[in-house]
Amino acid sequence: MTQNLSNISLVAVLEYIQKNFTVFLQLPRHKQTAWADLALSVLDITLEDSISGAALDLLGPLFLFLDRDTFRQVDREALRLRLEDLKAYCLPKDILTEVASILTDRGLFGEASSWTMGDLEHAGRLVFALSPRQITSIPLVKRIDMQRQVNRHP
Repeated sequence: MTQNLSNISLVAVLEYIQKNFTVFLQLPRHKQTAWADLALSVLDITLEDSISGAALDLLGPLFLFLDRDTFRQVDREALRLRLEDLKAYCLPKDILTEVASILTDRGLFGEASSWTMGDLEHAGRLVFALSPRQITSIPLVKRIDMQRQVNRHP
């Protein structure tokens, strides 16, 4: 269907999606991915090395709906600078493992077991993308669990 649309029509549809994102969220996941991939070509975003910060700005929340291989190409530093935006987005369930991988990448926060309070605050609600094992390895979480155990058994 989209093959028959002109670039002007495609840009209009993408603008509509960005302004009415809740409608986009109601689409089946495969269609969300197709529209996100289409946005790459319409916006002339190439995937030679990594997806830049400028490309993320153009895509807006659509970048979360790219296929996994493309999502892995997001520049880590560009994503770090946009974590506040990322925290505001509705994250697709199947991308959570990728978000966890990005958060624990050495280029971002590193292994959860070495996170500081600042890292935890910066990650915000994205911490829930981590696995339960990763969450319990966060030093602060370990201290809270120990405190709870001490309070239960005086």
